[in-house]
Amino acid sequence: MTGAIIPITSGVGRGRTKLAAFDAALFDAVIANYNLLHLISIIPDGFTPVVRKLDQNAVEYGFRLYVVLATATAMEGWGKRPGRTSGGC
Repeated sequence: MTGAIIPITSGVGRGRTKLAAFDAALFDAVIANYNLLHLISIIPDGFTPVVRKLDQNAVEYGFRLYVVLATATAMEGWGKRPGRTSGGC
């Protein structure tokens, strides 16, 4: 399969909880309206990774989206602002 593309997207979110920050990051990455199915994978031969935001498509609301997901979280200000979390996907 020559010329196949694997889109790579990312998002950053902030919230009062880890879940709220993660949810905001999914919206920033334009993948919040999908049912995410987590995979553990590598990029197969013949595929090219392309960094870009996905096109938001209301018709695909609730569709399955297979993802390899990486997350990072940190407390903002290292305790200066209790209860505020940053997250990304």
